[in-house]
Amino acid sequence: MSDVKAFTFQDVAEHNTKKDCYLVVHDKVYDCSRFIDEHPIPMLTAPPVLLSGGEEVILDVAGQDASEAFEDVGHSDEARESLDELLVGTLKRAPGDPAPKATPAAKTANSGNADSTGLGIGLYGIVLIGGILGYIGYQTAHEQLMLRLRAHLTFISRQRFCTPLQLSHQHPRFSSTAGLHHLDFLHRLALITRIDSLILTARRCCRPAGLPSPPPTMSFFEKQSAAFKGTLASAASKLSNPMSVKAASLAPPSPSPSAASDGATPTPTAKRKREAHPEVYSQPQLTGYGVDVKSHMKFAVDFLKARGVAKSMKDIIDHLSVRGTTDEHKQELAEGLRGHPRVEWRPDTSLSEQTWRTGSYSYRPVVPGVTDATSLLAFLQRKSDASSLAVRDLKDGWPECEDTLARLETQHRILVTRTNRENFPRHVWLDDASLHHAIQPEFQAMWRRVQLPSVDDMHRKLSSVQLKPTSEDPRKMAAAANKPKVQKKRASKRGGKQTNVHMTHLLQDYSNLRR
Repeated sequence: MSDVKAFTFQDVAEHNTKKDCYLVVHDKVYDCSRFIDEHPIPMLTAPPVLLSGGEEVILDVAGQDASEAFEDVGHSDEARESLDELLVGTLKRAPGDPAPKATPAAKTANSGNADSTGLGIGLYGIVLIGGILGYIGYQTAHEQLMLRLRAHLTFISRQRFCTPLQLSHQHPRFSSTAGLHHLDFLHRLALITRIDSLILTARRCCRPAGLPSPPPTMSFFEKQSAAFKGTLASAASKLSNPMSVKAASLAPPSPSPSAASDGATPTPTAKRKREAHPEVYSQPQLTGYGVDVKSHMKFAVDFLKARGVAKSMKDIIDHLSVRGTTDEHKQELAEGLRGHPRVEWRPDTSLSEQTWRTGSYSYRPVVPGVTDATSLLAFLQRKSDASSLAVRDLKDGWPECEDTLARLETQHRILVTRTNRENFPRHVWLDDASLHHAIQPEFQAMWRRVQLPSVDDMHRKLSSVQLKPTSEDPRKMAAAANKPKVQKKRASKRGGKQTNVHMTHLLQDYSNLRR
């Protein structure tokens, strides 16, 4: 940690081998050379088991920015602490370098879930406490208002024959203008209350004897109070046991007063229990490289093509994760790779006898040895015919060849045919730059000013100067197209000697016998 230095992307890219492997994780450079053999690989078991031998995962991103691959796997805290021990420097980004691929992940997801759950319960508790305090304040203010109003009405009802002005002379606190208005309001309210009580008394007296009395009606404030009590009861039941959903014993709250006064309670419906799902691991089971030898052979060829270097049979078996298969299966895989046209097998010269475990395997491209501009020009010069080189075959061993082809084409060293829409290169020929001559702009302008006859007049123009056109006259073609087609009669296929002669007299001419 004391020798921390700054690296550029070019410096890190030079350390891309197994013995010299640098990685970039969140703009920090780590030397993974001594850890590459100890890097674990997860086995698809339940629960997963970590085994050593996962060096291929590190070699895939050797000399590159591995931030995204590091975060996608989901490393533990112990793995991140082990990574800090491999720190050798920091990354110094220059203009034009790629942007960071990933940001550091959070510590754990459980802490976030616990914080969100605790925050939700806290907010719910604050709302519940605020509702209880508001309800208590509302009840206290309502009771005080009703007591004062009842005292004023009792006082006014005793003074039946007094006007508000007379009451103001008897009580100095009503002597002001506001006090008079207040006293007038209370006086009117007392009269209305007295009239309502008289109407109710008359209705009770006029009701028939057999008719039952109507149920007591609830006031607006009583309806609102009942609705608020139902809301508090339902909130308290959910807060005490948030994981279970039970039917509330009280009526559900309703925004309208009529719903609160309705005695009908909805029947609670039993909630269906969710089925238990199986555990899901980071890598699903029954995936990978198959179980058939042909499938393993195909993935092994792709592995050799992607690496570009010779690999032993042990490396191929570790990549395919087939160490648990039988020796017959591995031997059949080795024999198949040795006979594959795209695989080159080199025996181990230090051994007198070769087995299926010995030797090295490398990918044999369609165009071998062509990986740069010099080798491409040399390959085209060695061709003994004028056939082209397909870019598809060239990309088999040199995938990044398009930029080099474009550069050689501008230098007039190769000829390239491209597709019309995407402008992708398709075929390549060798070109001679000495045969390329620049054309003066004045001549190009004169060439473009030359008017060509139309397609209909082209045949007549060529015939007038004693030149034979290669195509048919368009006028004759148009006349032939407009001419109606005449259906030809089919020729009779009857032939040979006539053998049915017993009715030949019917075909004779008897016209001379007419009278």
